[in-house]
Amino acid sequence: MNAQPLSPENLQMLWLFACIVARTGAIIATATIPAFPGTPLRVRVVLSLALSLMVLPQVMVLADGSPITISPMTVLGEVLVGGILGSSISMVLGATAWAGQILGTISGLSWAEDFEPFGEVQSAGISTFAWWVGMAAFFASGGHLAVVCGALETFTTLPVGSWPHASLEKMCSLVPGLSLHLAISMAMPAMMALVAMHLVTTIIVRIAPLSPGSGLVQAAGAVVLLFSMFVGADTWARGWGEAISAPLERILAFDH
Repeated sequence: MNAQPLSPENLQMLWLFACIVARTGAIIATATIPAFPGTPLRVRVVLSLALSLMVLPQVMVLADGSPITISPMTVLGEVLVGGILGSSISMVLGATAWAGQILGTISGLSWAEDFEPFGEVQSAGISTFAWWVGMAAFFASGGHLAVVCGALETFTTLPVGSWPHASLEKMCSLVPGLSLHLAISMAMPAMMALVAMHLVTTIIVRIAPLSPGSGLVQAAGAVVLLFSMFVGADTWARGWGEAISAPLERILAFDH
């Protein structure tokens, strides 16, 4: 029995589904780096296919019979769009770790990490703590659902095949700035307390006959840092969902 060639309508649907899988897979592959770096490949593939099947009917309605260009470049373009979106989400979600690294450096708790090129530790303890607090608040507020829904809504704001007309270069330059702004905003209250503590300690050490013991300044910095983070717990927990929502909405809406 000879195989029947695909009709143009079925061929268009196959290409459309391939483009959806390409964008969704790229988003999942890059956006899950900060939260789930060890996720197996098969899990990501299955999740990409499941989300693609979910969004396929909506994309078909939006396409409304409009033909898409059947070309490998179209699929590669969707991979590019998905990669940029996923990387943007990843950077914004990683702002908590950036904030923790800033605090670790300012407080002196990561000096060994900064100056030991062969150290096995890849991040300061305060950075890990900040990341867990931020991620816990993000998931508790349902932020992961908002990210999934927003990523799927990008097929509305940027239909399949229309990526050459999107301002992707603006996103590439703007998202790191948004992420750094989030990190500094989270770290600023504790940073001010730490800087004040270091200034006071420096003045005391210079004008008084005092020889602080080994690690005394670092210990004082740790106490001040933990106290300031406890006082500013609203920023690190309940306020994180609100702080992160606006940048994510801006990214997923391509509103630049």
